[in-house]
Amino acid sequence: MSRARPRRIALAAALALGASAIGPGWAHGQAGPAQAPQRASARDLEILVDFLMPRAGIADVLRVRFEEAYRAAHRADPIHITLEQRYPGIHAVMTSAALEEMLGSVTGQFDRIGDAVQADLRANLSADDIHALARLLRHPAARALSQTRLAPRDGETTAQMIARSRRETESAAATSSAVADLERQLQAFAATPRGQRLLPALGALQEPARRRLAEAATSAQVGAVQAGMRAANAFVRRSHPADAPPFPNVPAR
Repeated sequence: MSRARPRRIALAAALALGASAIGPGWAHGQAGPAQAPQRASARDLEILVDFLMPRAGIADVLRVRFEEAYRAAHRADPIHITLEQRYPGIHAVMTSAALEEMLGSVTGQFDRIGDAVQADLRANLSADDIHALARLLRHPAARALSQTRLAPRDGETTAQMIARSRRETESAAATSSAVADLERQLQAFAATPRGQRLLPALGALQEPARRRLAEAATSAQVGAVQAGMRAANAFVRRSHPADAPPFPNVPAR
């Protein structure tokens, strides 16, 4: 089995929707405890769910991707170009409202998606395997990397943000004794028969999580666009009370 560099794999997990799927080199430590549980504990499942769908990084990627697409649509649409010329600032108001609606809708589904990921874990891994992987992923460096925030900068595309965050995180990791220890444990576990069996299984379980998150984001887009239109109507009523709202047919909340 080829081994991906552990730091790169850890960062890919933190980036979730914006990075490659988990490869077969992600896990660390020795085999599980001598006395394994007969049923996966809630805490073990929570640790693996946090690894498979790191919420902070997901929210960062969704925010930048949606804002990119929304702004691009406005720049290309003659109606929206005319709106901005007539009511300067209306696009910023619409973008803010749409983004808030989209993120609220998707993050509001995190618990439901997390429950589905737990069901996937229970269906595909034994309690012993879940406990062993969770025990490994408790490593402080693994937890820190999986909680990496992308900190988007003004004007960055999603690809630029991810590439920069990867460079910054890996540069910091190069001087971290905790990450060096994680890397040693990763390599040791990847060399064992158990690691060769569990790591591809864990990697494969990220795809259903990613698919559910993508579906949630897609379903939230209609509501987000409508929220932007409602915000535009309110903006015009405040700034130009004599004018008709630009989107009179948008459904009320």
